[in-house]
Amino acid sequence: MIRLIILDAHGVLFRGGYPATARVLAKRFHHREEDVYAVIYTKYLNQAALKKITQRAAWQKAISELELPLTVAEIKAVHYGELEPNRPVIGYVRRLQQKFRTIMLTKNTRSQLAEINAIYPEVGDLFKRGDVVNTWEYNLPKASRETVLFVSRRFGVKPAEMVYIDDQEANLSDAQRMGVRTVLYKTYNQFRRDLNSLIS
Repeated sequence: MIRLIILDAHGVLFRGGYPATARVLAKRFHHREEDVYAVIYTKYLNQAALKKITQRAAWQKAISELELPLTVAEIKAVHYGELEPNRPVIGYVRRLQQKFRTIMLTKNTRSQLAEINAIYPEVGDLFKRGDVVNTWEYNLPKASRETVLFVSRRFGVKPAEMVYIDDQEANLSDAQRMGVRTVLYKTYNQFRRDLNSLIS
């Protein structure tokens, strides 16, 4: 029986995010999209999410390595400009909350999460206090066995009683190996169909 539904922020609750940011910057500055994503997200934002560097340093290092003629404020404006609440998902989550506990799982730095909540309060307001798990706060890698165990203990559920939805397959592998049911988000209709098959 499913008792907890875990939703990723960027890519599920929000449209856009780092893949969209990489796409825009690659097109604007004639880089390969994969390279921009690898530098911004994989190389530097992941370090910031693990408290190895600051959020500001992550943006600065990405700008420098990619030789982008942008300031930190400008690259953040591009990133936040590509984010938008995924309203169909938000509406569906509201209905799910009548039967299931739902949480948001993210790995944003504290400052980035605060900025996002200020710009888009409807996403943060969707969850009760304590139902937003920011792995940055606990110094945990998001896509990890440690995070699954942390969520399991915190919410008093077994891995087999959870469903985890993320738009990046790599974020789901450890959870799957531990018995968590997973949904790889591609489109709203596919997500809803796949999730319904797990919770019905």
